[in-house]
Amino acid sequence: GVSFRKPNKRYKCTYQTLGERVMSTWKNVYKVRALAIQLLGHDLPLYGLDQTPVFMNEGGSRKSGTLSIVGAPEVVLKENHSATRERVSVLTSVSSDKASCLQPKRLPLEVLFRGKTKRILKGLRVPDNVNMTVTFQERGSYRVENMLSFLDRWLDKWDDARMASADWRILLLDSYSAHFDKSIQRLCWDRGYILLFHYGHTTGVTQVNDTDLHGPFKRLYLDFEAQDFFDRQLMDPGDISRSRGEVSLLHVFVRSIC
Repeated sequence: GVSFRKPNKRYKCTYQTLGERVMSTWKNVYKVRALAIQLLGHDLPLYGLDQTPVFMNEGGSRKSGTLSIVGAPEVVLKENHSATRERVSVLTSVSSDKASCLQPKRLPLEVLFRGKTKRILKGLRVPDNVNMTVTFQERGSYRVENMLSFLDRWLDKWDDARMASADWRILLLDSYSAHFDKSIQRLCWDRGYILLFHYGHTTGVTQVNDTDLHGPFKRLYLDFEAQDFFDRQLMDPGDISRSRGEVSLLHVFVRSIC
């Protein structure tokens, strides 16, 4: 009965601690929603943001399965090895508001490349029919300035129409040091978003991005990437490179059908 299966669920704290933190997260959300119903007469929509890593060659990095012939002595993968180590960070969005999710451009998405200057983004062009942006960071992961830029760009303004309808919203972020900055909390409040947090190590249980979005997103990305590599192999068998523009456009295609 012994199995060599790889782990598919990882916990970073004890079961008791996880339960306590999950309950605290839910209680905070329920208290704000109950207060809104009592004072404003309506429930509040929830929005969630989270980043996930994707490699420039996700298939090679994950050692994903292939459609090779049964019994083949070798299963060959032609790849640029460095691309399996070079990652980008994708900031995804979810919402309980159906109208926001079904808008033609979909919810906001951002791809962050690792680089020291804006030159890393030279030549990247994102189509106008999607709510997607590209940015860069020296360490390849979101910092306070990156989050502020994203929120300032995508959070709806607190205008007269929203004020008249008491259109407050809940924004959920994970417990990450950059998210605790006072400037982020202030920006959210000024835009009519009540900022709440998923307590540490609970995102795999409570955060919709982690539980229901990132998995399907990466599977679709792998499908597009495999087709892209296959087409390239037909056109130029000696080319194993992977440009930042190709990575960005693949995210656009995946996002368009998510």
